[in-house]
Amino acid sequence: MPKAKPKARQGADDALNAERLMEEISHAALFDPLELFSEDGTLKDLRDVPESARRAIAQFKVAEFSDRESGRRGVMKEVKLVSKGNALTLAGKHLKELAGPGTDCTRLDLGKLTDDELARLLELIEKATT
Repeated sequence: MPKAKPKARQGADDALNAERLMEEISHAALFDPLELFSEDGTLKDLRDVPESARRAIAQFKVAEFSDRESGRRGVMKEVKLVSKGNALTLAGKHLKELAGPGTDCTRLDLGKLTDDELARLLELIEKATT
């Protein structure tokens, strides 16, 4: 029996383009893990996490467990985030492409930028791709 082909996603919001890629990279690069937690330090329900923070989640696991001796039951939640370093590397590569051939971008160390400097850089990249 032949496999069914996946339906093509339609709509401008689903388009994967340079602007959307830079948006995703910026979410990963500028993500603040505190957005995942409530004031009391507990992990927020996923529906209560802002969309920008959810975009920085690579994996979310939930496991129920119980202790036979004590009869205690609980839930363990594990959140794996996308790599901030990889996001910064991708942003740097994109910046180099935008700068054009012959431009020396090899000295740009994105790891030494402050959050504000990085945010400004990503804003400039996003504007350049639109």
